[in-house]
Amino acid sequence: MKKNYIAALAACIHLGATCARAQESNLNDDVVVVVTKRAKPGSMVGSAYSRIDEAEIQRSQSVSLTQALSTVPGVLAVDAGGRGSYSQFSIRGNTQAQTLYLVDGIRVNTGMSQDAKTFLSPASTMGIANIEVARGPQSTLYGSDGIGGVISMESTKGKGKPTITIDGEIGSFTSFREAISSRGEINQLAYSVSYQKEDTANNRPHNDFSNNGYALRLDYDINNDLSLRLNYRGHSSEYQNPTYLGLEQVESNLVSLIADLRINDQWSQKLTLGSYFDRYNWVPSVEESANYSIEWMNCVQIHRNNVLTSGVEFNYQTAETSQSNNYTTNWALYLQDEWELIKNLNITSGLRYDNYKLAGDIWTYRFTGAYLFAKSDTKIRASYGTAFQAPNLRKLYSLAPYEIGNPNLKPETSRGWDAGFDQYLIKRKLIFSATYFRNDIRNLMDYDSTTSAYVNRIKAKNSGVELALNSTFFKDWKSRLSYTYTNSTYESSNESIRRGGIPRQQFGLDSSYCLFKKWTIGCGATILLDREDRFTTYTDVEDYFTARVYSRYEHNDHFAIFGRVENVTNTNYQYFGGEPALPIGFYGGVELKF
Repeated sequence: MKKNYIAALAACIHLGATCARAQESNLNDDVVVVVTKRAKPGSMVGSAYSRIDEAEIQRSQSVSLTQALSTVPGVLAVDAGGRGSYSQFSIRGNTQAQTLYLVDGIRVNTGMSQDAKTFLSPASTMGIANIEVARGPQSTLYGSDGIGGVISMESTKGKGKPTITIDGEIGSFTSFREAISSRGEINQLAYSVSYQKEDTANNRPHNDFSNNGYALRLDYDINNDLSLRLNYRGHSSEYQNPTYLGLEQVESNLVSLIADLRINDQWSQKLTLGSYFDRYNWVPSVEESANYSIEWMNCVQIHRNNVLTSGVEFNYQTAETSQSNNYTTNWALYLQDEWELIKNLNITSGLRYDNYKLAGDIWTYRFTGAYLFAKSDTKIRASYGTAFQAPNLRKLYSLAPYEIGNPNLKPETSRGWDAGFDQYLIKRKLIFSATYFRNDIRNLMDYDSTTSAYVNRIKAKNSGVELALNSTFFKDWKSRLSYTYTNSTYESSNESIRRGGIPRQQFGLDSSYCLFKKWTIGCGATILLDREDRFTTYTDVEDYFTARVYSRYEHNDHFAIFGRVENVTNTNYQYFGGEPALPIGFYGGVELKF
C-alpha cells in the first residue's frame, strides 16, 4: 500500500515538473513578520517559519484556509467532511486550541471557542495577502494559546490603478461561488474591498453550506512619518450538520485600527486597537463571544546591529450563553532584543509578563539563534522557549450537563525547543529545510468523558521532524514539498496514550508551471499515514492519498478561465470517524477584470 502512495507522489511531482507553473518569486527578499513582530529577512531568523503569499494562494486555487496550509511542514490542516464542516488545524502535534490565530494582528481564539472554530471552519482565502506560520512556543510575544505556534493572516493592501475583478464558479455537488473585489490607490489612500458568496450541497443529505464573506482594508499615509490602517473582515454562514441533523448558524466580525508612527530614524511606534465578535447558533443553543484589545509597541534601533522591541497589551474577553455571562481580562508587558553579535550571527531573546484576572501571573521567555555560512549559503538555527494557555471561559464556567466547567483549572505550561538548518541552492531558487522539534506540556487541559468535565492531565509530549523543499526553477515553475513525522502522547502516572487524530507521517505537495505566459497547470497531493481515531477507542484509521489538479488560462489582462479537480483519485476516506470526505469534484469558472 505504501509503495502505491510513493508511486503516486512521484507521478504528481513529475506532473508538476512537466506541466505546472510558478509566477516570479524573489527568494532573496524573503521577509517574515510574525516571528519578531517586525519585518525581518528570513536568513536572519532563528525560528522555524513558513510564508504563503497571495500569488501562491491564487495560483494554486486554494479557496479554503485548509487547502492553503496543507503543504506547510509541521501543520495538519484538514476538514472533517464537506465544505463548512469542522476544520482541524494542528501544529507539531498540539491541539487546535494550542495554536494562536491572528487576523490583521487580532486574535480570533475566544472565551467560548478557544480553538477558533467559529472563524476557521467556514474560512476562505478571500482578500488574504499572506499567511505566516511561526512554529514552536510563541507566548513571549503573543501570550496565551501560542504553545504550538501562531498562524497569522494579513489582509490584501491595495496598490496601483484602481481595478474591479468579478469571479464566477460552478462545480460538483451543486456548488456556486461568486466574488467581486476592487483595489487600488487614490492619492494617499490605498484600498482593497471584496465580497464572496459560496453555496454547496456537499455530497450527503442534509449537508448544505452557505457563506457570505466580506473584507475591507484602507491605508492612509498622513505624511512620511505617520500612517493609519483600518481593517474589517467578517462572514455569515449556515451549515447543515448531517450527523446531528442540526443547522449551525455562524457569524463573525473583526475590526482593527492600526497607527504606525516613525519618531526618528531610530525609534518607531505602533498602536493597534481591535475587536472580534462571533456568534454560534445551533438551536436551541446560542453562544456569543467578544475580544477587545489594545497594544502599544515600540522599536528602538539601539545600535546598527541591535534592535529593542517592547510593548504593553490589554485584553478583555466576554462569553455569553443562555445559561451564563462571564468575562475576563489580562494585561501584559513584553521585551525583545535582536542582536547581530558578529556578521551573520543573529541572536534574539525575549521576556513577557502576563497578569490574568482568572489565571494569575505568568512569565514566559524565548531564545533563538541563527548563523549563516555565507560561502555555502547554509543557515543553522535553534530556538528554546516557554509558552502557556490560560483556561478560557467555557472551560471554567460552562453549565451544560455534557460539558461542565471547572473553576479550579490551572493554565497549561510548555517548554519547547527545535534545531535545524536551511540550505539555499542555485541562487536561492532551491531551499531545503530540516528541523527536529520537541515540546513538553504540563497541566494539560482536557475533557474527561466519564465526568463530563474539564480536568488537568499531568502532561503531554510532542516530538518529530519537519522537512521542506521549496523551488523556483526556470522562470515559471514553483514547487512546495513537505514531510512531517510527529509523535504525540498524553502521559499520566499510570500510562502513556497516543493522541488520536494526529498522523505520524504526513506529506504535502503543490507544483505549478506556466506555458506561453498564459496557461497555468498545476497539481497538489496529500498523504497521511499511521493515524488513530480520537473519538472511539483509539483504533487505527486507514491511511490515504488524495490529489488535485488545476489550470488557468489568461486570454488577456481582462479575461481568464480556470478550473480544478479535487480528489482526482476519488479516494474514499475519513479524517474524523463517521465523516466521509468529498469524492471527486469538478469546478470551473471565469474571471473578468476592469
